[in-house]
Amino acid sequence: MQLDVDEMITNIFWADHEMIRDYELFGDTLSCDTTFRTNKEFRPLAIFTSFNHFRMMVIFGVALMYDETIPSFVWLFKKNLEAMSGKKPFTFFTDQDQAMANVISQVMPDVKHGLCTFHINQNAMKHLGYLYGAGSTFGSDFNACMFLYEEENELEEVWESLLESYNLKDNEWMTKTWELRRKWAHVYMKLSYKAGMRSTQLSESLNAKLKKHLKSNLHLDQFLTQLNKVIFDKRYNEKEAAHGSREKMVRLKYPSCPILLHAAKLYTPHLFDLFHKELDISLGCKVIQSKVLGDEIRCVIQKHGQEREYVVLASVELDALGAKTFGGVRCSCRKFESFGILCGHAIKVLSLLNVMEIPEKYILPRWRLDAKSCSSKGKEVMVEETDRKFVISARYRHLCPKMVTLAAWSSEDDEACRLVEDTITSLGVQVKNIFLSKHGHDASSSGADIDMGIDSIDPILKNAKGLKKKFTDHARKGGRRLKPWYEKLKKRAKGVPQPQFSQNEAPMREVVNLVSELCSTGSCQNYNDRQF
Repeated sequence: MQLDVDEMITNIFWADHEMIRDYELFGDTLSCDTTFRTNKEFRPLAIFTSFNHFRMMVIFGVALMYDETIPSFVWLFKKNLEAMSGKKPFTFFTDQDQAMANVISQVMPDVKHGLCTFHINQNAMKHLGYLYGAGSTFGSDFNACMFLYEEENELEEVWESLLESYNLKDNEWMTKTWELRRKWAHVYMKLSYKAGMRSTQLSESLNAKLKKHLKSNLHLDQFLTQLNKVIFDKRYNEKEAAHGSREKMVRLKYPSCPILLHAAKLYTPHLFDLFHKELDISLGCKVIQSKVLGDEIRCVIQKHGQEREYVVLASVELDALGAKTFGGVRCSCRKFESFGILCGHAIKVLSLLNVMEIPEKYILPRWRLDAKSCSSKGKEVMVEETDRKFVISARYRHLCPKMVTLAAWSSEDDEACRLVEDTITSLGVQVKNIFLSKHGHDASSSGADIDMGIDSIDPILKNAKGLKKKFTDHARKGGRRLKPWYEKLKKRAKGVPQPQFSQNEAPMREVVNLVSELCSTGSCQNYNDRQF
């Protein structure tokens, strides 16, 4: 929690042990959204999300914020990193909030900042709505600039053509959007790992669920309880997906294909389907050029019926007996570097080199079916023994993921649950005896250090006087967000028709119009300044 000078709580951030464990495995790409307003004080709710191994939403942390200023975001992002042992994502997606953009460059300067493509499209409709009429192809042309083009010079040519075709060379919004192209265009975003994420819509899709649980009149403890219900629902959906993947057999189009059989054993169903599509693409590719350059093979791959060419480099190594073995593969499309699975062009070259299974280095743990089971295997705690506080914290973080995984497994079966409960009770007695034999009666005080997780609680937080009230000039019922003009158009069209007045009733018409104007702008208190 963060307090102001009056000892009132301004910002609150929390993450439980399961969130921390999930972040360790799936925190390579991160999304943060603050569009949802939770209560009558119009406080923003910030949610850190990403994809898990089933391509489902996973929540890493939640914050109830006082405002969306740079100091608040600096505090939030630093606390999030602190809770996650300092691990930074490769890519961080946000909407076009300038405050968050400034803070990311300040707190995490080496992290790739990506802009939400959904919000960019929404802003395009807001600023260029007249180009989205029937028969216009502006929307598809604009999306092509974001998702399709592979080369920088190709994107520049297409963008210039787009500006000329729609007479947008002097448009201020298009100019500013182009200046930010390295944060939204595929040709630049493919250079960093993003796990298939291109927007913050994971958080957006959560908003509808939150509206059913979070009401404007909830106290803080009630708010946290209701929010936990939403988080537990998401976790239960993940358990159902894991159970279903163990019970169902995947459908194989090519049951005799060794690399496909290997993928079926390793990947979750959704990732297997994506790999299956890449294998289909490889069958439609042809090698139009192949050269051996020392210990490297350079292949030019082209998909049948298309002119675009991809360059695939495969390295060959010599084993102890002098035989050639596969070393690695890289494709100019950078599918593996940006998503985490091999592309169809690389699979084509693997088949030419008689590689029958996916090389181990190209199987990311975050996409494996047993991702959570193997996430903590083979890890040791490496810390400086001179800093006791840091040693305790490091050991705590090392054990927590294993205990959480054990609890998740055992909770699905009565017998397993009783076994774990009895074992933990027995372990508790043994650990207590070890402490008593080494530290005597001081053993109980050591346990408090373990519970601290990262740092001990600041004593000033214990004296907090409550949640700081936020007063707004334009309070809205239920904390509803402000709607842009293009969303209001539909509502106006369905509204009650304006009353009709005869020519003799012109003064009354003027009064009605004036009252409507004052009510819509919220400036009724200034009615004395107007002349009737």
